[in-house]
Amino acid sequence: MRVRERPDVQRAKIIAAATELFATHGFAHVTADDVAREAGIRRTLLYHYFASREDILEAVVLDPLDQLERMLQGLLEHGGAVEEQIRYVIDGYYEIMTARSGLAKLLIDSATLLARPAYQERIGRLRQSLLDWVDGLRPWIRDLDREQFLLIVVGALFIWLLPTPFARAFGADPALAGLPLDRHKAALCDLLLHGLVGNSREGTTLG
Repeated sequence: MRVRERPDVQRAKIIAAATELFATHGFAHVTADDVAREAGIRRTLLYHYFASREDILEAVVLDPLDQLERMLQGLLEHGGAVEEQIRYVIDGYYEIMTARSGLAKLLIDSATLLARPAYQERIGRLRQSLLDWVDGLRPWIRDLDREQFLLIVVGALFIWLLPTPFARAFGADPALAGLPLDRHKAALCDLLLHGLVGNSREGTTLG
């Protein structure tokens, strides 16, 4: 007797399959049948969860954004030492993104397709959570333009995960594991700490 998978497991399989296919072949070249086949389910079941390919794409992008937002909300509630917070955000970001092969490239390739209200609203919420987190660090860090800081951090995180010749020329590649990624994360943490924290107050507890 075949055991029926839970709805959350089935939905996750669809999103994982779609992420890989969209990133590899491009959204325009992937059909609902392709996604269902890759996920190992019937197309009728796929349409039980998603009404269209666009809805699948939206879920592919929004699910990791939701994870990032929950991570930031946890930080805002519990605080912690500055260094711990920065390392937690960077490690959490990489864990979420590297678990979804090609997601960084997909976000760029599909940007014009995601001018949908749900996407814009969710991006706005995530951006505000990031800005709230930076504001919480203000008493312990040097003066900074929080908007510029956010762009610098997001850019530094994002480029490492782009599977492009340009990114690889700088030693970045999502296929790399172990020491190169660890060194990149450590260097980014150190850069943020040395550039932001003043008066040797790295160990100060926030919240």
